[in-house]
Amino acid sequence: MKQYFTKQENNKSLILFFTGWGMDQNTLSINKKDFDTCICFDYTNIDFEKSHYKNYQVIDVYGWSMGVWAASHVLQDCNLPIRKSVAINGTIFPIEKERGIDPIIFQKTIDLLNEQSLLKFNKRMCGSKENFQFFIKHSSLRSIESLKQELISIQSMVKKDMTSTFQWDKAIIGTRDFIFPTKNQLKAWGKIKYEIIDEAHFLDFNKYVD
Repeated sequence: MKQYFTKQENNKSLILFFTGWGMDQNTLSINKKDFDTCICFDYTNIDFEKSHYKNYQVIDVYGWSMGVWAASHVLQDCNLPIRKSVAINGTIFPIEKERGIDPIIFQKTIDLLNEQSLLKFNKRMCGSKENFQFFIKHSSLRSIESLKQELISIQSMVKKDMTSTFQWDKAIIGTRDFIFPTKNQLKAWGKIKYEIIDEAHFLDFNKYVD
């Protein structure tokens, strides 16, 4: 896992954001007053260096898409000063027919991944031309091979049935999410507090980092 500070000004509070598959530090730009920002991405492995955060007094955690699953595993035993945790358009069951992404679709994404299929995926993820244009401004610079290896690694780790004790405080669920279907997210979160929003899978995250 890559951990990249996009804002590091010796603040005592931190936004710790776990992005989705295929992303990098360009995916989002969060500039919350009195908070530093660290972006986690590339889950080819989920090695996590918690010492980066030893000087923070408050950490707000956000997970998006596959980042919800990744955060669940690396944060469960970290003993960090987490004030709140918010999952956005993702679940802790990333490859599952009824609570995540259908395993058949996930495998097809691996098998057919190329520049053309990635473009199609990204357009589907964004849902509208306007949102896609916004995404392009923040799109990843990683190679197709890097993205494919990340998918294969995630699939392998999920098959090991890695359970987690990490507790999310809230889930934010988009009604126009065609990656993690809305009904699957609702089923996955059960009794966890959730908010329904009129958004696609990819969105302007600054609206929901509060």
